[in-house]
Amino acid sequence: MSTAPLPHPLTLAISLIAAGSGAAALFTFFALYSALPLRMDRVEEANKLQDSKLGEMQADAMQRREMLAAALATLSQIDQRCKRIEDHIISK
Repeated sequence: MSTAPLPHPLTLAISLIAAGSGAAALFTFFALYSALPLRMDRVEEANKLQDSKLGEMQADAMQRREMLAAALATLSQIDQRCKRIEDHIISK
């Protein structure tokens, strides 16, 4: 009966360390891969929040533009009226 010689203990230790490192790398990869959907959900929620804030800011800017346009129209009317009054006074 022939028996194969046992490998050197250092070879066994290196093989076990390499197997453990590979298992740890696989575990890390799958842990990160499983956490990715949670991170994407957070990113999508943050994106929706920023979109809503942006919409509010645009609505606020639109209101300010409307108020500015109304003020500009009022000033224009006042200027035209002042010119008519000046022209009337000058023509006398």
